[in-house]
Amino acid sequence: MTLARSLVLLVALATPAVAGDQEAFGLLRQAHERWNDPDPAEALRLANEALAQNPTSKVIRTQILLFIGSLHQVKTGNLDAALERYDQIIQSLVAVTDPQLKQLKADAMVRKGNILYAERDDAAGALKLYQSANETNQLSTTQDTASQLAYRMGRDPARGQQDRQKFMDVALKASREAVQLAPRQFQGDEARQAGNLAKCQLQLVIVLTALGQGDEARTVWDSIDKARFADAALYQRALLAALRGQADDATALLKQFMSTRPAGEDGRTARNQLRKFIRSEPDFAALRARPDWKELVDDEAAPRR
Repeated sequence: MTLARSLVLLVALATPAVAGDQEAFGLLRQAHERWNDPDPAEALRLANEALAQNPTSKVIRTQILLFIGSLHQVKTGNLDAALERYDQIIQSLVAVTDPQLKQLKADAMVRKGNILYAERDDAAGALKLYQSANETNQLSTTQDTASQLAYRMGRDPARGQQDRQKFMDVALKASREAVQLAPRQFQGDEARQAGNLAKCQLQLVIVLTALGQGDEARTVWDSIDKARFADAALYQRALLAALRGQADDATALLKQFMSTRPAGEDGRTARNQLRKFIRSEPDFAALRARPDWKELVDDEAAPRR
């Protein structure tokens, strides 16, 4: 679940009946409105004030915790604080049955998994969280992410063949499930729904191609509405191009993907994070020595002060 999806859930809630819940709800709305502030301090203050109201509604309390965790993850960079909030959500919602709370718990698991994968080099822990999130609340986006991570692990030449095959089996299963689930997600937003389906189908093509199942890969590829590919699919498109031996296409697609990161010093961390993934992607290994990959693999140094 993205932040935007969390916002939809927030707006969809009925006005709370309990005074403390009403106050917390209003403060959370104000915090959401300050999300795009250059300085996250006011959004964080409002969200912490909302939590201090001790809302009795589990949905509101969980939304506040998820917002604070996301704010730290995306805006302040305090990943320990983000993980603390995500763990609070996960531990407080054991055996939860309420649909909204299941969605929020699964979202916390996915966001924690993203930190473990991207920032803590714990791919195995992240994959377990993605799988647990899918058991809690099935979403195509979760399964697509799980497939991408399992695929990367399955293509790692440092792993034994049996281990690699195990992860490729997970990648294939998850990508098939993602394609099946995609038509049920983002209903009412046709463009987003179609783009998500195309991206999930693309991941299935990648896995099938890597496994040597060329006939099925071509069938799935032919069924994709390529006009629906969004920027979020650029990395996977580059992977497929590399698998197909289309080095120039893979290079161009990655450069295009790099250009989607914020410009200037504000985007340096995000650009370097992408470079980390490119450097460690097994399917890009043969291309990393190309002279025109320097900007794709060499980190930008912080400016001198």
